[in-house]
Amino acid sequence: MKRIRHTIPALRAFVILILLEGILYSGSALAANRVEELTPEATSNLAQYLNPELLEMVFPNAERYGEVEGVPPSAPVFKGDTLLGYVFETYDLVRGVGFSKAPFHILVGMDLAGIIQGVRLVHHVEPIAILGRTDEDFHQYLTQFPALDIRKGVNVVIAMSGSPLEAEKFSQRTTSKNAGDLVEVDAVSRTTTSSVVFSDAIVRSARLIARNRGIKLIDGRSVGRTLDIDQFSPMSWPEMIVDGSLGHLSLTHGEVLRAFEDIQADPPSDVRSWKDEQLYFELYMALVTPAGIGINLLDKVWYDQYRAGRGVDDILLLILSSGDYSFRGDTFKGFSLSTGLQSNLEAQNETGIFDRIQLVQGDTTIPLHIDQHKELPFIHAKERPEFNEISLFFFTPDITFNPTQPWRLELLMEGAKDGNAAGVAMFTLPYRVPDRFITEPLIQTVSDIGVEMNLVQAAKGIDWRSVWRNRPERIATLFATLIVLTVILSAQETIARRKRLHRWVRIGFLAWVLIWMGWYVGAQVSIIHLLNIAQSLVDDFDWGFFLVEPLIFIVSAFVAFGLFLWGRAIFCGWLCPFGALQELLNKIARALKIPQLNIPHSIQERLFAIKYLIFLSLLGLTFYSFDLAIAGTQVEPFKAAITFRFNAPWPAVTYAIVLLGIGLFVERFYCRFMCPLGAGLSILGRVRMFDWLKRRVECGNPCTRCETVCPVGAINPSGRIDMNECFYCLDCQVMYYDDHQCPPLIARRKRNEQASGSNLNLELPTD
Repeated sequence: MKRIRHTIPALRAFVILILLEGILYSGSALAANRVEELTPEATSNLAQYLNPELLEMVFPNAERYGEVEGVPPSAPVFKGDTLLGYVFETYDLVRGVGFSKAPFHILVGMDLAGIIQGVRLVHHVEPIAILGRTDEDFHQYLTQFPALDIRKGVNVVIAMSGSPLEAEKFSQRTTSKNAGDLVEVDAVSRTTTSSVVFSDAIVRSARLIARNRGIKLIDGRSVGRTLDIDQFSPMSWPEMIVDGSLGHLSLTHGEVLRAFEDIQADPPSDVRSWKDEQLYFELYMALVTPAGIGINLLDKVWYDQYRAGRGVDDILLLILSSGDYSFRGDTFKGFSLSTGLQSNLEAQNETGIFDRIQLVQGDTTIPLHIDQHKELPFIHAKERPEFNEISLFFFTPDITFNPTQPWRLELLMEGAKDGNAAGVAMFTLPYRVPDRFITEPLIQTVSDIGVEMNLVQAAKGIDWRSVWRNRPERIATLFATLIVLTVILSAQETIARRKRLHRWVRIGFLAWVLIWMGWYVGAQVSIIHLLNIAQSLVDDFDWGFFLVEPLIFIVSAFVAFGLFLWGRAIFCGWLCPFGALQELLNKIARALKIPQLNIPHSIQERLFAIKYLIFLSLLGLTFYSFDLAIAGTQVEPFKAAITFRFNAPWPAVTYAIVLLGIGLFVERFYCRFMCPLGAGLSILGRVRMFDWLKRRVECGNPCTRCETVCPVGAINPSGRIDMNECFYCLDCQVMYYDDHQCPPLIARRKRNEQASGSNLNLELPTD
């Protein structure tokens, strides 16, 4: 019978912890989250970093540079008196932050043709670099950007250096019909997030400078009216409808019914079943290429990602709907727009054209193709309604479409079928981009060109959905691993009753976690992940930021759920690759008869406190100075031993080996006394609701066998299991069911044997 624990004190402690985090959140952190407006008076990082030595790195042909000027700020570079291009710093322009959620600073040189001349990382606090990779790895990565034409999109190739895995790719413009012009860059191994945000910041900054320094980016479209894609001011959903940024078509049942009556056709079967004035369908459309529309609808994270990862002259159109009709259709059936009749099913599937919507501009009808389409699960507009369908369409230069001129979206609604044909009613949603997003052709000098900018906090610019889609085998294997673990822990009594089965289940699962989860796919959860989550609780929480690492996210979500059932042990005892490595090495040491050091309980209790002090120190530093917190996380050996498989700088490797060496004599030494992640999970594990591990009244007094058999000293002299320190190895449960090891069971077995012997003697015949 499982005993439900009283959880109110634990929950109260958890709430107090969160409140303490809020108190630690300093005013400087609040300032970092404000919407920042770039002004000429704002301090420029470029002026701080730029010097002749760096100029040589980012613009090798330049002889000198001028004053930092303009909004956005840049410095002109010259050879003699000839202007060659500009140098700029990414954080000045796009406020880029990395995986650590702290700013990074990259200097970029670009010539007057829009070609990158050089790139140099001058400051960052990315944790993956500090804990295993060097600055040189990032510098080497950035050498791929010189000669990049900023008109093209960038495709990040995720290559597992030194791994048997093949290279993986995910594109920020995977829906484009013309994806062949993407420039591929090879990310730094195991640092996908940092690699992509660096790329994103470089491309967006370069395009921003080009537009505002008179560098021609769009051939054939730069003459005449153009879109102002930089201007931004926050607006809500209703304000955008009133403003005209968002087109809206609303249809009642009565309006649909009358439209089909006009063409003498039967309406869809569900139209007649409601009152005429009731709403049947709503359709929305917006050109999201301008930042003033796109950021308000998609938010800056996704807007920046879609803009930087695509060609500079690509156009983005957002279509949304709610109600009882689908503008996408049940399939992409290739509806014949000229005849209004469907073709056969095979032909329909080959066309890939949306059969229920089309754009019309002037005399030109523009069909929408599945290759242009990207389905979105949600948008971020303020005061938005609920939607059934959200679609983003991309238009490349080969498609005849001028976004600065009016157009209309035609909705083709298919009625009830009569034989093989159906009547089709057409509804129209007109659209015209508001004038403030259109720039009329003007004659002006480069120095006169300015931009009205209002930048929100930096975006990560990563399409996590693409990452998930590209890793189905790993995700499926991880889910299978977690299912197996759930079965093991659910059947713990059955396994614990069989000593040999328990030993091989334990060794086999830990070996799988170490080799596959740790060394092969790198799913090692770190204190850095926990600190990022803690910071996000008082910061602007962004699911996309955590979803970009699918395996880490899945393990973290499973552990969060498991805290209620098993406490910290679900991760520390079964899912931590470094913990598995320590335990397996210690088992080998025991097999080789290496003596084990048993630490007295009174001393061990004080040593347990070390990891909590480390964790609380890192948590406090997170909200004071994330740079210091990241430096402090070097206490973790995970990156050197697991993520980089000992292919890391020698100090990190030496540190990991020393800890593993101590673990040969003291099982799981690091886990028990030093691990800040384990400490954090122990605190959160206070919400555990069940006691699954069985105890007897004799445990602790007089029997102490379980205390001696516990490899991590988690059983107190009183016989109580300290779940804050328990790793759920089940050794005590094997003892619990073993009538040759557990003293109470031994006594019971002997009594039963004696009783059986007495009964046998009574039945023997006498002479």
